[in-house]
Amino acid sequence: MSLHLKTIEQTVTTFIKQKFFFDKNDKVLVAFSGGSDSVFLLEYLNNFKEKLEIQVSAAHFNHKLRADESERDELFVRDFCNSRGIELFVDFANVKDYAKKNKISVEEAARYLRYKFLEKIAVQHNFNKICTAHNKNDNSETILLNLAKGTGISGWGGIPLKRENIIRPILILEKSEIENYLNKKKIPFVFDSTNAINDYQRNILRNEIFPILKSKINPNIDEALFRSSEIFRQFSSIIDKEINKLESFFQFSDNKLFINYDSKSEFIFLLNELLHKKIADFYKVKLEFSDFQKIKSLSNSQKGKIAKFKHNLVAIRESNGIVFTQIAELKEKNIAIELGKEFQFENQSILITENEIPNFSEIIDFDKIEGRLFIRKWKIGDKFKPINFKGTKKISDFLTDLKINASNKRNIWILSDSKKIVYVIGFRISDEVKITENTKQKLYIKWQKN
Repeated sequence: MSLHLKTIEQTVTTFIKQKFFFDKNDKVLVAFSGGSDSVFLLEYLNNFKEKLEIQVSAAHFNHKLRADESERDELFVRDFCNSRGIELFVDFANVKDYAKKNKISVEEAARYLRYKFLEKIAVQHNFNKICTAHNKNDNSETILLNLAKGTGISGWGGIPLKRENIIRPILILEKSEIENYLNKKKIPFVFDSTNAINDYQRNILRNEIFPILKSKINPNIDEALFRSSEIFRQFSSIIDKEINKLESFFQFSDNKLFINYDSKSEFIFLLNELLHKKIADFYKVKLEFSDFQKIKSLSNSQKGKIAKFKHNLVAIRESNGIVFTQIAELKEKNIAIELGKEFQFENQSILITENEIPNFSEIIDFDKIEGRLFIRKWKIGDKFKPINFKGTKKISDFLTDLKINASNKRNIWILSDSKKIVYVIGFRISDEVKITENTKQKLYIKWQKN
C-alpha cells in the first residue's frame, strides 16, 4: 500500500535519524543514474539538506551499455542537476570490455566500475558520505541472489544499511512508493528499457520469480524479507564476536592476505565467514560458494598451486597456508628497453647503459647481446644459465632454490635479448653474458625497488 507523500518523506527522515546516517556538516555524494530511485533520493536530500545540515552533490556514471539511452540518461541527469543548482560529476567506461577482460558478467563489471568511480570522486573532492538509492525491492533481490550463490550468513542480511562511507537512506521504501511519489509530484525520471529484458540475474528475479512469490505465497514479501534481513544482520553481529577470535589466522601486508587455512578445522565455518569479510574489505570481491570450494581444494594441494577469482584476485598455496593477492595481468609480451633511459615497471626501475654508473647492480658483455633488450615477467618453461653454473636451469627451480615463496615468484621479471634470458632481474645474470678478459664493451645495469 502506497504511503501519503508527506508520510513517505517522514518515513525516510525517521529512518535516517534512527540509523544515524548523517552527522552535521557531512559532504554527501549521491549516486545519480536518473532512474526513479536515485531521482527521489537526490530530490529528497536536496530539499531537506538544511534540516539535515548536510551538503549535497551528485555523480553519474555512464556505462555506455544502451547506446542512445545511455546518452539520454546523461543529458537528463545534467539538466536535472543544473535546474536545481546541484554540483554534478560525470564519467564513463567501457563496461563490456572490462567484463570480458576480467571474465565476469557485464552486470558485475558495471557495479564494480561504478563504485570505483564514486570512491574516486569522494576522495578527490572530500566527500565523507556516498549515498546510493537502493530500495526494499533491491534488498529482496539481493537476499535471494546471495542465498542462491551460497555467500554465507553475511549475504542473508541483504544490502547493508552502511558499508564504510556508503549509506542507503531509502532502503526503507518500496519501488512502488517511490514511483507513486514522483508521479504525483510530477518529478521526471528516466526508465531503463533493459529492466524488462531477462538478460541479467536481477531482472529474472524481478520479472519472473517475485511476481509468483507475491501472488502465490506472500504479497508483502519485500517487507517480510526486509525484517528478516535486519534479524540476520543482528545475528551476523553476534557471529562477528566469535569470528574476531580467529584474527590470529590472518596476516595482511603488502596487499597480500595470508591465512593459515585448514579445511578440516573445527572452526572452518567461522573461518570462511571471516575470510569472506576480509576479501570483501581488502579487495572488493564477494566470494561465493564455488569460490570456497576452490579454496578448500587449494588447501589440500601442493605448494605453488594457484586458484583464480574475479577482478584479478588469485590465491596461491604456500607451505604453511594460502596467500591471496590482486595482481595486474601478467605481461607476457616483451617490453623493449632503450639504453641510457631508466624504465619504471610496477614498483621497480631499471637503467642499462654503456657508461659506468654509481651503485650499478650487474655488468654484462655487450658483444654477447643478440638484437635488442627486452623485459617481461617470467613464465612457466623459461630456462637460463645462471652465472658460474654448468648447464641450464628452469627459472621456477632457480627461484625455489632461493626460497622465494610462490606468491612472490609471480612478481619476478626477466631481461632478455632476442634469443636468450640475460638476467633474472634482482637476482642473477646469465653465464652466457658474463664479462671475461676478452670483453671489449660492457653494459652496466642498475636495478632498484622504488
